[in-house]
Amino acid sequence: MVGAPSSNRCGTCRRRKVKCDEAWPICGPCAKGRRYCPGPPVTRIRFVEDDTRPHELPIGGVGQTYQARSLDGSVAGGSGQYNSVRNLHMITVRSTAKDGGTFQKLRLLRTRKGGPLSSQMADEPSPMLVCPGSSAGEILARRLFTFIDCSDHGVGARVRIHGMWLKELPRRFGSSPALDSTVACLVSSHEAVIRGEDHSMWLDYQQYGKAIKALQSVVDNPKEQLSTNTLATVALMWRIEGTFAAATGLIGRQTVHAQALADMLRLRGLGPCKDNLDFLLTVDCQVAAVQSCLARDISQPCIFDSEEWDLVFQERHGRSDLSMLYWNVFREFVRYPGLGHDLYMIYLYPDKATSTIQDVAHAALRIATNLERISHSIKAALDDPKVCVTKPSATGDPLIPIVFEFRDTEAAPLLGYYCFYSIAINRMLIYLSYLLHTEVNNDLVRIRGHPPRSALDLPYFG
Repeated sequence: MVGAPSSNRCGTCRRRKVKCDEAWPICGPCAKGRRYCPGPPVTRIRFVEDDTRPHELPIGGVGQTYQARSLDGSVAGGSGQYNSVRNLHMITVRSTAKDGGTFQKLRLLRTRKGGPLSSQMADEPSPMLVCPGSSAGEILARRLFTFIDCSDHGVGARVRIHGMWLKELPRRFGSSPALDSTVACLVSSHEAVIRGEDHSMWLDYQQYGKAIKALQSVVDNPKEQLSTNTLATVALMWRIEGTFAAATGLIGRQTVHAQALADMLRLRGLGPCKDNLDFLLTVDCQVAAVQSCLARDISQPCIFDSEEWDLVFQERHGRSDLSMLYWNVFREFVRYPGLGHDLYMIYLYPDKATSTIQDVAHAALRIATNLERISHSIKAALDDPKVCVTKPSATGDPLIPIVFEFRDTEAAPLLGYYCFYSIAINRMLIYLSYLLHTEVNNDLVRIRGHPPRSALDLPYFG
């Protein structure tokens, strides 16, 4: 056998190819030539693949009886019927010796039918060496979570802008080809960002096309078009297009999917929201509905800004206090397009306007009051160390003396949306206060130029 010693000569005598008298500790030839004698050869150790303990397998003739452990732990050997050539196979292993090691052959015993193991068990591979294959859904989930968790402070954190409900998706992988294709598009596109590619190459157009095609087939299916998986697919597509709109010009398609989300929620209804994914997607649908209203030539009131929907959204649905704060902020957010619509009509069509400046100001003041009430609850929630902790800023910037470390994933977007909406409403109140102290007529409107389409276009008078 390759690598096995054929005699008990020392290593020096074997390399010199001379006889060794084996007069240990120093043999005669080495003593006469004043050479280093390594002593008797070290017994070689072989590691059997079907046992965790090493066994010494002496090398001998084919007809010699060996003892080796089978997969069930029994000892095979003692008779020649299990030790014929057909029952032996050889594998190549790499030695772990510090000197670099050598490739060595390992002879293993394989029992045949009639031995300690049945032929069915003998033909099966060792369970220690078998690794079950991963499904496509498992591979996709591993890619998604690897990307999310790769760096909380680096580019890996960018994927969190797509919503807290990403962690709810992996258990649905494999049940919807459209959802799988859309998540694959999200992951591959953000991987391009991590690789530092040019912004024009960020979006994976090939995967995006597959996702659009798969989504269309699901939408055409009456049984699947309003399912939670389809709603999640449209919401994720809407977020992908918004993220890469500046580089790819997909803002028009994003508006289409924003309107689709609003229509799907209107047709589905709110429901019990027992699933956390349903709850979070409902919030996204409201945001998309606001965007769809503001993206029109004339801002229109949101379809969810009504007393009927207020009653529907008042249910707690078993949500936590922080989730309900998140919910209440967006319930105020859906009133945002209505204020812009009333203000636009007063500017452009004063004869057709159904509201006055005073009415719009009172409505904006009610929203600001509700937001102020919500702010106290948000502050109390942020004081909980399980939700958020503060620490001194490492930048040393006097404008940023402290930083927030959010420990609850719902707290950060809640605070972000609240601050954005509060600033927008306060800007509108300042502008309305300016108008209330100014004579509002058509001449003033013409002097000021084109009317704003929404509250986001309002100038700031401070």
